[in-house]
Amino acid sequence: MRKILLALIVLNLAACAAVPTKEQVTKAKFGEKPDSEMARETIEDSLKNYFVEPDSLEINCAEARKGWAKELVDAPFRFGWVVYCQVSPKDQEVRKKGGKPIVYVFEGNSLKVTNPYGVAREGREYGYLE
Repeated sequence: MRKILLALIVLNLAACAAVPTKEQVTKAKFGEKPDSEMARETIEDSLKNYFVEPDSLEINCAEARKGWAKELVDAPFRFGWVVYCQVSPKDQEVRKKGGKPIVYVFEGNSLKVTNPYGVAREGREYGYLE
């Protein structure tokens, strides 16, 4: 029983740290780079689904880069243009607690993946290819 439990733990940890293989990257379709303004509008619209007062948020997003993301640890890799955002309330007192990292993956101007759960660690939930 101990050996089975240990094997399951090792497999789970291996899945968490997995990155795409060269073959997966070669076969991946990224589409065109999204328009920055359109991506920003799409991101702001998506935040309305996850926050009570989305208009009271400060959103800082990086430029789109080719990469991958996973919605869940055991989910397949989704390739496209990755936009990493840090979302925090404008209220100074609440902001001291830190922002929430959210990753978006676009294929052209179409949003393919988002992980709005506040867990966006490079190398685990997302990564860049350039």
